[in-house]
Order: sequence, then structure tokens, then C-alpha cells
Amino acid sequence: MAIYFGKTIEEKLALADAYFAPSNHPMGNRWSGYGDDERKASLQHAERKINLWLRGDLESAFSETDFPVSDCPNYRPDYAVMEQGLFILDNTDRKQDNGLKSLINNEEYDRIERTTGITLCPEASQWIQKPSVKVSQ
Repeated sequence: MAIYFGKTIEEKLALADAYFAPSNHPMGNRWSGYGDDERKASLQHAERKINLWLRGDLESAFSETDFPVSDCPNYRPDYAVMEQGLFILDNTDRKQDNGLKSLINNEEYDRIERTTGITLCPEASQWIQKPSVKVSQ
């Protein structure tokens, strides 16, 4: 499994494109309908938002050593970033001159939060639920 964090934005985009492949994800055609620059910007902004949600510990929140993927298949902060990226794209008004570029200043995303009342979309939230701790007896 490829680890998402610590990769370049181009590598992260390739991982997100694979995650959203139409054969793997029902929203794959929507994701691929956006331009490369829009998808990259949405991933960067989503990563910042989820990092805040996880109290600044996004990269260490996903460690195969701490939480092996086989033991915690539903704890995937990398997938949460990708889902949040699509949510940002789907809810950003690109008719404005500044379009997705306004996300860099958080202005447009703040508008999304104010109008929808959503900080993280449900699809992203499902991937960052803390795994339950197994207690041995």
C-alpha cells in the first residue's frame, strides 16, 4: 500500500486519481471531470482541513506501525483527504473569477462551512474514526 503523506502533490494526485477511478468509486467521473490544477488545490486544502481536525497530527495519525491497515481498514486519513477534496470541488463556486484559487486564502471554504454548516463531509469523516483499541486479557 502506498503511503499518502510525505509524497509530492503530483504523487498525491496520482493516488487520488487511482482512488477515484470510475471502476473503484461511484463519484469517479465527477472527480476526473475537474482539471489537474483544481484537483491538486482541493487536495492541498483538504489536507490542511483534516490536519486541523486531527489537531495537527495528520501524518502520524496514519502509520502502518501503529494501526496496520489490515487491522483497521476503515481508518484511512489519506482517503479522508481525497473525499474532502471532492467535497470542496463540488461545493466551490468556480463561476467567480478567483474560482478555486480562493481556497488558498480559505475565503471560499469558509463560505462553504457557513452555508452548509459542514466542516468535514460525511465521506471524509467515515475514514478518520479512531480505531477501537484491542484489550488483551
